[in-house]
Amino acid sequence: MSKISNVKRKRAIDGDTIPDDAIEALARMLYPAMVAYFESEEGRREFGEWKVLKERENKLISTESERDGLSARARVAKTERAAIPTSVGKSDKKSERVA
Repeated sequence: MSKISNVKRKRAIDGDTIPDDAIEALARMLYPAMVAYFESEEGRREFGEWKVLKERENKLISTESERDGLSARARVAKTERAAIPTSVGKSDKKSERVA
């Protein structure tokens, strides 16, 4: 092993630095519960529902992109934008009105 691979790296997540060993410890703790959930009947059902919704969403975006003449790269960008909640950071116009 090289000296570099023995050094514990840190990853920046939302401006905070988290050591690799903390991320690995969290993953070791969560992994068994995640596997159990996705192997359960409820987990398989919810994953199936999510997969159907994503396929419909991707088909709709693809259809709209083809209609609009967008390239494959533009379709990906449009899909990524569609996944971002639009209400985040926006205020409700009705609540801003003064009675």
